[in-house]
Order: sequence, then C-alpha cells, then structure tokens
Amino acid sequence: MNLALARDSVSNELWYIVSDEPTSLQTFREYGERFDIEEEFLDEKSNGFQLEKSLIRSPIALSRLCLVMAITTLFLTAQGQEVVKTGQRRLVDCHNASG
Repeated sequence: MNLALARDSVSNELWYIVSDEPTSLQTFREYGERFDIEEEFLDEKSNGFQLEKSLIRSPIALSRLCLVMAITTLFLTAQGQEVVKTGQRRLVDCHNASG
C-alpha cells in the first residue's frame, strides 16, 4: 500500500491518495483528471441534465441528446470562464466568496 499526500496550489486543498501502485506527481494528475471526468458524468446522469431520467432508448435520439448536452456544456464552460475572467465569480459561486 502506498500513501501520497499533496496540497493543491490553486485551491490549497489537501489530497490523500492510497494506491496499490507506486505514487508520484503523475498519480495526482491522473486522479485530478479522473475526478473531473466523474464530475462530468454526475452532471450528465443525475445532477444537471438528468440523462437517466430521459428514458430514451433510441440510439439516434440518445445520440442527438448527447450532442445537445455536449454543446450546452461547452457553452456553459465558456460562460463560466468569462465570469471568472471578468472578476464576477463571487456573484455566482457561493463556494468562492473571495472572487
């Protein structure tokens, strides 16, 4: 068992990783990417988009819905970047009171 500890330089959040393989800085990068992907799946499936509740079974219709979700995600990401760039994040993000 390997235990790795690190502090995120952006959020100052402490990370603990337990792995059955040797750990390095690359391990933290990989876990960070995995967490981002997990967040996206959560948004698609049960948080924002409620994909599972659509009950769509047609592959063509499901493909179209996924395209709409991808375009919407791209648009919202661009909007979020603009909000941060213009210093207005504190107006929309209750977790980031400092702006």
